[in-house]
Amino acid sequence: MHRSMILLPVCQPDALIDRINQAIALSWRNMDQVAVLFLDLDGFKHINDSLGHLTGDRLLQSIATRLQECVRNPDTVCRLGGDEFVILLQEVAYNEDAAITAKRVLQTVSEPHFIDEHNLYVTASMGVSIYPDDGLMPRSSSRMRILQCIRQRKMDARTTSSSSKT
Repeated sequence: MHRSMILLPVCQPDALIDRINQAIALSWRNMDQVAVLFLDLDGFKHINDSLGHLTGDRLLQSIATRLQECVRNPDTVCRLGGDEFVILLQEVAYNEDAAITAKRVLQTVSEPHFIDEHNLYVTASMGVSIYPDDGLMPRSSSRMRILQCIRQRKMDARTTSSSSKT
């Protein structure tokens, strides 16, 4: 089977930005919020290098399936490429709702994945950006600004996590 057929399709950045802008515009009308979760798998390269790309691809598919099970119908899960995923949560009433989903996602991803006779354990780093709190504005946000904001949140989360362990 061709590798690309077994993976969640890589989303096009322009399509992702369009979905985010649509969700923000809808949130204005509905007086709710939008959350964007940026997920990066920790140590995925080691799994790919030690067990092979086919096993790595199956792990990505398992993770994608679990991510889709963590969200509701109006929400979006897409793979940016490699081991990076974006989850767009629409119709978020409270920041705590996004936090609950983020915690559920991290817990679900960290549960063992049985693939090719291996129990694989992975963890993930996550950044969260919430509109309107984080200032993502429809039509005025460029693709790079949104992705940079999400990646910065992820880096901030890693830094906070590392400093809290010392």
